[in-house]
Amino acid sequence: MLVDDLDISPSKIGETAQRIIDRAIEEARRRENAEQQASEAKSKAKASKDQLESQETAAKQRVREQAAAKERRLDEAKQESQELIDDRARIAEQKRLKDERAALAERKKAVAAKSRALKLEKATANTRQRRKATS
Repeated sequence: MLVDDLDISPSKIGETAQRIIDRAIEEARRRENAEQQASEAKSKAKASKDQLESQETAAKQRVREQAAAKERRLDEAKQESQELIDDRARIAEQKRLKDERAALAERKKAVAAKSRALKLEKATANTRQRRKATS
């Protein structure tokens, strides 16, 4: 077959040499086929690797986004918690002021009652003095 490619007349080579050439040609074809299959496998492996890297990158991005969303929710919860604490402090202050006003009102009533009692006592004393003075 390829004896023509080698520029050798077929009549000048023997059957054994022809078999050796045929085997060498067949081996060269097998190697070429194996190299081609290896190259295809390598291309497929690279494509799979690229796809996996792309999926990994997308997964990492999703994880970062989820973490950011959790961080935002945590910040919102902290803010709500602080608002509740502030509300409780305002309520406690309002209650304290209300209690203080009630205590002041009670003291005012007590002072007013004492003042009336003193006036009554003074008036009574004045009346006794007048009676004594007239008697």
